[in-house]
Amino acid sequence: MVDRSLRASAHRRRAATAIGFGAAVVVAVCDGAGAPPDRDAQAPIEMTADGNLTIDMVKRIGRARGNVIIRRRDFVVCCDEAEARYGAKTIEKVSCRGNVVIHTVGPTRITAGWAEFRVAADRLVLRGGVVVWRPRGRLTGRRIEYDLSAERLDVSGPGSSLVFSPDGGALPAAARSCPQPTKARR
Repeated sequence: MVDRSLRASAHRRRAATAIGFGAAVVVAVCDGAGAPPDRDAQAPIEMTADGNLTIDMVKRIGRARGNVIIRRRDFVVCCDEAEARYGAKTIEKVSCRGNVVIHTVGPTRITAGWAEFRVAADRLVLRGGVVVWRPRGRLTGRRIEYDLSAERLDVSGPGSSLVFSPDGGALPAAARSCPQPTKARR
């Protein structure tokens, strides 16, 4: 009985955190941040690396190491290592490890230890000390799923938190250098 009660309480806290950050995102969008960014899940994705790039054409896997930068018009991901799995005509998913920094045109900045971008779903799955910054809020959690098209974030795991700042403020400097996306919002 106690275990069930604790799980229900934790579930309510996670739901409140997700709802609270959703409210922060809505306030940020409605309060001068403009409309949600124009996403293009079919836009080309480019992956570069300072270390090495290896492509296995039989298994359809590309791997990159050393200051990896992955770009799509509406976001940029920087990390230590990345792996891209692709099909006949498109990249299916990209996994990044180590010092992950993501910039979107939202403006949203994300830091994590690990990230996976599921291209067809236009969804990021983030783990490992995840922090999502928006102009009026900061969301932290062990695991965060970010639906880029719907601008929806779902947080799970103990220690999740939301800090909402009605006065706004500048986004903090990222843990590593990572370029901004080039696509302007409409």
